[in-house]
Amino acid sequence: MTSNPGMTWIGLMRHAESWYPGMDEKDQSERFPSLTKTGERSVRAIGRRFREFVDQTGGTDQVFVFDVGTPQSSETAAVIRQQLGIHAKPQLVLPQLSPMRLPSYQTDDERLRHAWDRVVVEVMHVKDLKHVQGGKNVVDHCVIVGHHPQISWLLQLHGNENLLDRNETKRRALSRFIGLSPTKSYGLATGELILLEPRGRPRFVFSPSDPNVGKEIREKIKSKMDAAKVLGTFFTALFTFAANGVLDRTNSSSLSTGLAVGGLGLLALATVLYFYTVIFYDHLLMPTRFWSSGLPGAYSIIDGKKYHVLRPPGSDVWILYQNMLRVWNRAFLPGTVLAAAGIALITLAFADPDGYWWLGGSAIIALVVAFSAGSYFWARPRLGVND
Repeated sequence: MTSNPGMTWIGLMRHAESWYPGMDEKDQSERFPSLTKTGERSVRAIGRRFREFVDQTGGTDQVFVFDVGTPQSSETAAVIRQQLGIHAKPQLVLPQLSPMRLPSYQTDDERLRHAWDRVVVEVMHVKDLKHVQGGKNVVDHCVIVGHHPQISWLLQLHGNENLLDRNETKRRALSRFIGLSPTKSYGLATGELILLEPRGRPRFVFSPSDPNVGKEIREKIKSKMDAAKVLGTFFTALFTFAANGVLDRTNSSSLSTGLAVGGLGLLALATVLYFYTVIFYDHLLMPTRFWSSGLPGAYSIIDGKKYHVLRPPGSDVWILYQNMLRVWNRAFLPGTVLAAAGIALITLAFADPDGYWWLGGSAIIALVVAFSAGSYFWARPRLGVND
């Protein structure tokens, strides 16, 4: 079976659940001693589902599975190869992406990009793969099995090209990888496999079964929904109070009136966005079995305008996660910015500015906004894990 020319992807996978000395020996896999029995079963299930996907989109003859040379990644890759019915001759190892080469405590963006450049060269020029692909020195589809956070870091690199581009003139741009905001803060779960389309969009995800994750993310959506409810109610009351204050004023200057009207307009828009947030989050909390399904062809795998993960094989957890961030970033946060700007304009309006002294107040407001934005980036949690 030949590879589908319209279907090109690269896979990133975190190794399966590991077994370490000191753990219960009953939990250790017999065939893969660096993995637990649960980890082996989980990755086998993902491998079988992945094999179905590969068979539907072109077959296994153009798929190569790499690991980063650690026992956990090598054994996980071996299970995936078994499920795909392929063999690694020679062993496909990318030690540049291993935790030893990219330790989490001293790796920066430049070092990661340099490592990825070397990976690109090695994968695209594996001489011993020529006999596998009839003399073509190109890897159409590949999966890289590694560790967190190294593999997850690759989801956060920016760019418009990917590993699979065959055009020689574009190889210099191959190190610029992935640019989708919902993946920037996402770390792959143990044994999770994500396939990335051209331009680095995650579209196909094979995740281990974990019902607790779905419950946790729904609780998170509920908390964001409650925050939007409170702020929407507050700014509705504030809008009413400010509007009454503006109507009761007499002999106000045209500048003051203009600022007040502009501020009220911004508050109204902010309130609408907050209630949009509540409505959209309520949609996400609908039981999965009642989610609507698009007609065949509605979600083209090569449609550059779509960024969401497809179901199947993606789980509802990914859909909830991506849409939770989408609503938050495109409705709640803009609403907060508009509300802050509206309050600032109404404050200046009630001060009844005359002349240019009010520019000093505007400068103070700008400084407060800048300080608030800086505090957000300085105080936000820094999360990470290394395995």
